Amino acid sequence: MTEVSTEESLCRMKWSTFVLTGIMSLVFGILFFLFPALTAEVVVTLLGIIIIVLAIFAIVLALLSRVGDTYSGLLLIGGIAGFFAGMAAIISPLLFGAFLTIVLGAVLLVTGVVTIAMGFSEKDRRGRGSMFLLGVVSILFAVLFMFYPVFGSIILFGYMVGIYFVVYGVLLVGTGFIVKKIVPEICSQD
Repeated sequence: MTEVSTEESLCRMKWSTFVLTGIMSLVFGILFFLFPALTAEVVVTLLGIIIIVLAIFAIVLALLSRVGDTYSGLLLIGGIAGFFAGMAAIISPLLFGAFLTIVLGAVLLVTGVVTIAMGFSEKDRRGRGSMFLLGVVSILFAVLFMFYPVFGSIILFGYMVGIYFVVYGVLLVGTGFIVKKIVPEICSQD
C-alpha cells in the first residue's frame, strides 16, 4: 500500500478546477438571486423527493420487520406521513415551503425568547449584549417567517441558497489561485 503525502497530492491538484467550479458556483448563486421564487420552488421540490425516498425506505423497513416489533408500527405511520408530506412538497412547493417557514419561524421565536432571557439572567457573563442582539435578530426573523410565510420561504430557500453559492464560489476561486501560487513552490523542491 502506498502512502501519498500531502505535498504529493497537492502537486497533482489542478488550480483551474477550483477556479472553474468557483465560477460555476458564482453563476448559480447570481441566478438564484435573480430568480429566488424559482429557486425556492426547486429546492422545496427536491426536498419533497428526498422525503418520499426516505418515507419509502421507512415503509419497506416497517413491512420487513418482525411481527410484534414495537417500532414497526410507528415506522409505518411515519413512512406514510412522510410520503404524503413529500407529495405535498412536490404538488405545491411554495405552499409547503411556506409551511416549513412558519415552523422554522416558531422555532426561531422560541430560540430568540430563550436567548434574550439567558442574556438578562446571566448578569456576570461577558457577551450578554451579543446574546440579547442574537435573540432580537431571531425574533425579527421569526416574525418575518410567521407573518409573511411565502415571502419568508423565498428568502429562506431562494436567497439563502444564492448566498451560499456565491460565498462558496468566491472561496473556491480564491483557493484555486492560492493553489496556483503554492504548487510550483512546493513541487519544484523535489
